[in-house]
Parts: sequence; structure tokens; C-alpha cells
Amino acid sequence: MMNRRRILVGLLAAGLISGGFIAGRVLAAGIPATGALTYSGVLEGEDGKPLTGKHTVEVKFWATESGGDEALCTNNGEEVTLVNGRFSVALPDGCTDEVKANPDLWVEVRVDGASLGRAKAGAVPFAVEAGNGAPIASIVASLLDETEFAAVQGPGWVLADGRDVTGSAYHELGKGTNVPDLRGMFLRGKNNGREDELANPEGEFALGEVQEAQLAQHGHSVTDPGHDHQAPTTDGNTGSVEVASPTSGGFDYISAGSPMTSSNDTGITIGNASATSADPAAVGDETRPQNVTVNYFIRVN
Repeated sequence: MMNRRRILVGLLAAGLISGGFIAGRVLAAGIPATGALTYSGVLEGEDGKPLTGKHTVEVKFWATESGGDEALCTNNGEEVTLVNGRFSVALPDGCTDEVKANPDLWVEVRVDGASLGRAKAGAVPFAVEAGNGAPIASIVASLLDETEFAAVQGPGWVLADGRDVTGSAYHELGKGTNVPDLRGMFLRGKNNGREDELANPEGEFALGEVQEAQLAQHGHSVTDPGHDHQAPTTDGNTGSVEVASPTSGGFDYISAGSPMTSSNDTGITIGNASATSADPAAVGDETRPQNVTVNYFIRVN
């Protein structure tokens, strides 16, 4: 049994206690004719704990606090999966005009057929016209998966995985037919004129443009503590190794097959071409900072 509701979206009037409107997409011309409104809320049981599982959520708009033969608008009920009590349902396009035309709306939420009563919607038309919520092309990092994010945030957002969103508000704004593929990627702020040591040294990049991986220029030192060279001589003694010295024919030099100097003889050390570490996990196939895995979602409607 449910006897409590609390606000999910704090961007509307305080009187809206059972949920909140989110404008699905708002362009310069105002609220679009399709896919404009979403109603979100949190459902709790009598024990104050968030409800879970699948439930049918119906949202009705009324012109009065009580009575009336027919609601101004309804979504006719939609089965949703609650995530920590949170739900979000898309409202039919017919609700848009009613919401804009009625400053004194009352909202009724029914869960599995049981009414939670009517609540004053307050200044909903103003909030909707103002386009509250994240703008189109906004990116959000989340620890929710796709299903959980959709249940909490509602429609209008997709995983930033390069998918085709032709016909969306994102597309209509000239951002392309596909969202960026941010899987496995880090985000970097655009320079926007910044020129100090923290700026991207390669200059300005277009929004959404990929910058390839790179390793900064650097050097490795060679340490030579001082050493002597020895060379075999041809003094007639097979296999003998002596400091080269003048002979009647000149100096003797190392010939093919003769032993060469090594680090054991010279003390010179040069790092191996492959990186090594006391911690094997710290060496791998890429250069990267510490990081936490998240899902990136982008608003397209």
C-alpha cells in the first residue's frame, strides 16, 4: 500500500508534491508538438521505503481539486519498472496544450488502479515554457545502466554510443545524425581561448571532435660511471686478451669473432625499451590516469 509521495524534480513549484514535469525538448519556437512532456516521481510504501518492481502508473490532469466527469488529459496507464521507487512516464502529445493553457492544473497519479489523490501543479506552464532541465546535447555521466537511467530520467536521453538519432531535436539543431561514441573515452573541455599551460596544446577542436592518443616528448638519461676498453691482440697467444699496444704493424684492433665489452665491464646502464614496474598491473597497452568507469548519456529530445 502507498500513502506517501515526494518530489523528484525540484525545479518546479513547491506545491508539486507527487512528481514533476520535464520538458522533453524545447527549441526556439517553444514546446514542440510531439514528445514534449514527461512526468516523473518517487513512490514509497507505508514503511517509507521506496517501492520496487513493475507497476502501472496513470497520470491524469484535472481542472479542479475534486470532482469532474472527465480528466483534461491522461496517459491511460503505463507499466513501468521502479528503480528505488523512481518512475518516469511520457505524456501524450495532447497534454501539451492543456498544460500550457491551464495555470491551475491538478495532477492525479494512480498506481495499479489506486489513486494517490490530486496535487496542485503550481506554475507548471511557466516551468515548461522556460525549458527547465538539461538542454539538448547535454552529456551526463552516470553509474546507472540504460534501463535504470530511463526509469529515473525518462525519455529523451540515449547512451552516447554513436547511434543514429536522425529526426531528433539533436539532429534538428545541426549536431549530426549520430551522437558521439563515448564508450571507453575521456572527455576534455574545449579551450575556448585558453592559452596557459593547462590548455590543449594542439589548439581549438570542434565540439565532438576526437583527439587521438599521444605520448608527450621526453628523454631517458644514460649513466656512465667511467670505464676502460680492452681489446684482444695478435701477439701470437691464442685467446689472450690484453690492452692494445703498438706493434711493428701499428695498433691491434678487435677483429670479427673477438669478445666485446659489456655492461659488466663498463657499468653503463640503459633502460629497456619495454616499461617495467614493481606492480605488473601498472604496465599495459596505454598511457592513462586513474579512472572510474561510467556510462555517458546524451540528451537528444
